[in-house]
Parts: sequence; C-alpha cells; structure tokens
Amino acid sequence: MRKTAPILSAFLTLLLATSAFSQSKLYGTVTQVIDGKTIVVVPQAGMSITLELQYIEVPEAQQPLHSTVKDHLKKLLLNQTVMFEPNGMALDKTVGRVYLNGVDISQQMIRDGAAWHSASEKKNQEAGESLLYEENQARAKAEKRGVWSIEGMKPAWQFRAELREKKRREKVEKIKAMQAAARAKLAAQPKPKSRRSKSAGNMTAGFGIETWSNSPKTYAQKLGGYDNLYFGSTPKKDASYIVTDQTFPLVRAGKVSQKLDMRTIYVSKGELYNPYQHVYFIAMISSSKNFRFHKSNSLTLTLDGKKMYIGRSFRMFRNEPGGVGELLLVPVTRKKLSRIAKARNIRMKVGNFSGAAKKEYSDMLIELLDATK
Repeated sequence: MRKTAPILSAFLTLLLATSAFSQSKLYGTVTQVIDGKTIVVVPQAGMSITLELQYIEVPEAQQPLHSTVKDHLKKLLLNQTVMFEPNGMALDKTVGRVYLNGVDISQQMIRDGAAWHSASEKKNQEAGESLLYEENQARAKAEKRGVWSIEGMKPAWQFRAELREKKRREKVEKIKAMQAAARAKLAAQPKPKSRRSKSAGNMTAGFGIETWSNSPKTYAQKLGGYDNLYFGSTPKKDASYIVTDQTFPLVRAGKVSQKLDMRTIYVSKGELYNPYQHVYFIAMISSSKNFRFHKSNSLTLTLDGKKMYIGRSFRMFRNEPGGVGELLLVPVTRKKLSRIAKARNIRMKVGNFSGAAKKEYSDMLIELLDATK
C-alpha cells in the first residue's frame, strides 16, 4: 500500500482537475494548514490532496498578519472533517470550495477579516455568490477586522505587483550605476575604419564591426545573475544593450567552409529596459580572405526539422590583415527567439552557407529572454 499510495494520490488529483469530477463533493480530514488559504486533506488512508480555497487572497509572507491568518485557518480546520468541491488546478494544487458543517470557509475567512475577496477571480464567480462575498467583506471592513484593522494595508495582489515593480527598478538602477564604467571602456577602444550603409547604421543603433570584432568581455560588463550575458551602452546613439557570449558555428558552401562568430543582442533606446523602443538582433561575424556574404546573406533556421525564415541581414565590412571582415545583423522578433530557444536541433543557412548551430546557443537565448522579459 505504501508504494501505491503516491500513485493513487496523484491519480486522484488528476481526476479532480477534469470536468467530470469538478462538481463532485468529497470528504476528508484536514491534516495540515500550509498557509492562510492552503490545506492538506486526506480523503482516505494513504492519500492526500493539497487544496487552495477559491475566491480569496490572504496576506503575503512579507505582509503583516500572514502568520495570524494561517493560525486562524488552523483553528478553524485542523483535524476537522470537511467537504470540498474541486473546481480546477493551480500548479500543484487543487482549487475549490471547502465547507465545515455547511459553512463556506472562503466566505468565513472574508467575514473574519482574514482574507480579501480575490479581484481576479470575481469574474468567474456566480453573480449572487460574488455579491454575498462582497457584503461580508464590507462588514469586516466596517468593523475593522483583521486586514482592515491596519490602515493602508494593501491587498495581496497589489502588494505583489508593487514588489515586482520595485525589484525591476532596483535591477535597472543597479545596471545604470555600472554603465558609466562600461561607456568609458567602450570609448577607450580603438575604432578601425569600417564601411556600412546609412540604413544599417540607423537600424543597428550605432553598433559596427569595430565593436563586434571583439569578445563581449572586452567591451561590456557581465550581467549579474547570468552566466552568458553582458551589458553596456553606446553613448552616441543613447542606446543600451545586453549581448550573449560568443558561439562559433562552422558553415559550408560546397567545398568552402567558414567559421562564424555568432551572438544575439537586445538593444533598447535610453534605459536598458525600455518596453516601447527595443529590438533584437542575431549577429554573425566572418573573417576570411574573400567576401563570403556580399551577394547573399539572408538567414533561415531549421528548428527540429521545421524551417523558419528570419530575414535579410544588414551587412557591414572592413579590411583586415590578410583579408576582410563581414558583420551580418539580422533583426528578429522575441517570439521567434522563444521558438529558437526551445528547439533541440538547430540548423542554419546564411546566404549560400549552411551548418549546425552550437548546443550552447539555445541556453544563451533562454538567459537573454529571461533578462529582457
């Protein structure tokens, strides 16, 4: 029985998520209270279900009364036999109503001032029931019970939103504080003469082959929390960027082979995280005796056997000792980058050259998408 219990428990949880069982009324004993709206119910020996009370929000761990609300729910339900009506799933929990002696515990928590009526769930609630919840909340507020006894206390959803915004701002400020050093480092680099079209210069926010010919480590600073990302800025264009580390795919056209220096970059106007003015590029650098991509330079990827056209490149070039250097910058959408990052096998065709992208390329894209979300 010990070996089969976890399987049966998981199977029961799966059944509870299906429409056929979502209206079922089940019974069990509350053996644990995890937080102010989450309990563990045992319907029979060897089986347990984690349940989340529907239609309410309770104080977050960083808010006042978090422990008090948990203790309140514990006094109401611990070791009690309850009836529960599963109504769906949320991550690893079953969501629904819980009743003790016919009393709706979600409604009781609201009436006691131990919870707020969830703003996001109201639209999915029956109108009459939602009105009843609102009336109980109004009474608790008028009597200054629980969460209403603390002046200015914000509902959990608002608290979470402000916390996310605070963390975002702190992240931006930390990076901005480091950008002065990155600008100085970039400005101090020698800038070889390069040739590019005006349209390419405008589209690439001032990034030229002189910048890209070096490793990101030489012109940008490591972005904290990520293994393969660097950040910096281009003062002349008032732009900031995050760039992945290099990978070096080998591409071929007939008997001719060419190693590429491949990276992906996020460029935003002004601040590093500008939600309104930003663009992603896939960048490839080629150094060889002769031009490889002057006639044809469009990029197409094959992701797990399915082709995806990325687009034409903005091409720049310069003379180098013993040959020429070419930089290809291909604008790409975040949606396409997300698809690339999920692919297990990536083939690339740039111009007349084709080959396989390096394995680590997907990992770098995952980091870039996370850092710029």
